[in-house]
Order: sequence, then C-alpha cells, then structure tokens
Amino acid sequence: MNVNQISAYLAITLLVALGVAIFRASAVKLKFVDMPNERSMHSIPTPRGAGAVFVSIWSIAIIINSVNDFAVVPLFALAASVVVAVIGAYDDCRSLNVSLRLCSHISAAVFVLFLLRGLSIVEFSVIGNLENPFILNVIGLVSLVWMVNLFNFMDGTDGLAASEGLFVSLVGALVLFFSGDVETATWLFYLAAGLAGFLVWNFPPAKVFMGDSGSSFLGFFFGTVALISHNSGSTTIWFWLILMGCFTVDATVTIVTRFLNKEKVTQAHRTHVFQRIAGKYESHALVVFGYSFINICWLLPLALLSHLHRDWAFIWFVVAYVPLMIMAFWLGAGRVLCVGKLTREIK
Repeated sequence: MNVNQISAYLAITLLVALGVAIFRASAVKLKFVDMPNERSMHSIPTPRGAGAVFVSIWSIAIIINSVNDFAVVPLFALAASVVVAVIGAYDDCRSLNVSLRLCSHISAAVFVLFLLRGLSIVEFSVIGNLENPFILNVIGLVSLVWMVNLFNFMDGTDGLAASEGLFVSLVGALVLFFSGDVETATWLFYLAAGLAGFLVWNFPPAKVFMGDSGSSFLGFFFGTVALISHNSGSTTIWFWLILMGCFTVDATVTIVTRFLNKEKVTQAHRTHVFQRIAGKYESHALVVFGYSFINICWLLPLALLSHLHRDWAFIWFVVAYVPLMIMAFWLGAGRVLCVGKLTREIK
C-alpha cells in the first residue's frame, strides 16, 4: 500500500463526509425526511437516503481504479450491487412494492451467480463437502437475496449498519490483501473509507439515515464479494458468515421467530435484539458499541481462525454462532413488545 492509495482512501472519506453534508442540507429544504412514528427508533425528523452518497463516490472510485485494468466479470458483478442500490434509492423516494423489490433482488442475484458460474464447492470440515451444483446455486441465490434484506432489517439504529459495514469491509480488505487478492481488497478499502466519512453524520445521534440505497447495497455487495473470494480460493464463505455473525443471527432469529408466531414478517416491527437494547437502555450508542465489542473480541478472532485453518472453518463457524443464537433467544428476538420510550420492551 503506497502513499497514492492512502491519499485516495482519505479523499474518499472527505468527499463522502462533504457529500453527506450537502445531501443533508438539501434533504431538509426539500423535506425529504423520515418522520417519527410509533415504530420508529428516532424522535425527530431525520433526512433519509444518504447512503446514495457513499455508493456514488465508491462507484466513481472503482471506475477510476479500473480504467487501466478492466476486468469484465468482477466489474459487472459490482454493477449489479449498484443496481440494487438504485432500486433501494427509488424505494427511499417512492416506496416500491415488496414483490417488485424482491423480484429485482432475485434478478440481480441470478445475474451475479451466472457471471461467477455459481457457487463453488463448500467444505463442512469433518462432515464432508457439498458439491451438487443445483443445491449450491440455490443456496447462493437465497443467501444473496437474504443478505440484502438482512442489512435492511438491521438498519434501524443510528450508526449500526454503517459501523458493521466498516468492520466487515476493513477486516475483509486486510485479509484479502495479505492473501494476494489485491483487486477485491481495494474495493473493500474504498468502501471502508466511504463508510468512515458517512459515520461522521450517522454515528449516534444520527444527523442522516442511509436508507435502502445504502443498506441494500451493503448487503448485496458483501454477499457478492463473499462469493467471489470463496470461488477464487482467497478465503471461504465461512469467514464472511462469521464476520457478519451479529447481523445474520439477530435478523434470522427474529424473522424465524415472527414466522413461527404467525406474524407478518414483511410488516415493520421493533423486535430485533438491537431494538430491544436501545429501548431498554435508551441509547443507540450502547447498541453500536455492544455489537462492535462482539465483532472485535469474539467474531474477529474466530473469522481469522477459519481463514488460517480452512479444514476447520465450519467448526469455527458453529463455535461463533451458537452463543450468539443463545443470546438472541434469551433477549427475546422476534417476540411481542410492550410500551417503552425509544422502543417497546418485552415483559
């Protein structure tokens, strides 16, 4: 990593911070804001959709970086992530129909899997390998679509999705860089720089929200990068799943619980673990620091172990997820809430 690259990362951070400031001023004038309601985690009108800023600047940086080294497959895969962001931006403005949004996400996922020729063999440590192409592609498709919605669900507390994105992109970039996959690492370094600039305005108390334009992009992009690096052998799919363990477990346990309780899973709610914590302690910052603590002290070491000892990667995945799932059930993820100040707390 040379001086020019470091300068580029700093420039992206500053441009995003400035761009969000301009976006915020314009959104306030145009009254393009999220109004608080009975399901909201905020109490004052806040501009939404600012994720489009870091996605746009990130995209420009990728294009500039690729002028002298144009690789069709990865760039088209990245383009699909940007398309998902555009759909999210439209949803921020006009509220897109759920079915149409889902169909667009499925189409983008099919396109990426076609470009990458599907998901390659997945190793389950001592259990064996999954090699069936049809099953692998179904898993890849469902995973990509779920990743988009997962980040959408988890983007409900100031700074949470952005800090998670910063953690995943920075750690992923460093691991891929030292594994020799410099190109993919560069995409992630650019994203980490952009999210750092975005957090200037999104950290609690948030002055802007990223909206679907940002959260949809993050989910789809991380899913795409996970597939690319897994197929290339730079790392494994288990590495990425461990890194994103907090978000994956919180969202999945919550949705499964609501489904089993015969609740409408597409309806807005406030039953995620992060919403419960924010409501009980009346603090968004506590949620961000709590999730970051788990990421750094628990998930990071296990993700690195899964990368360095790939024969045991699935085992490390299980070790990482079991305590998180127990904690999610214990904290009541997905169960009905009673009245509280910032959110509604369970009895």
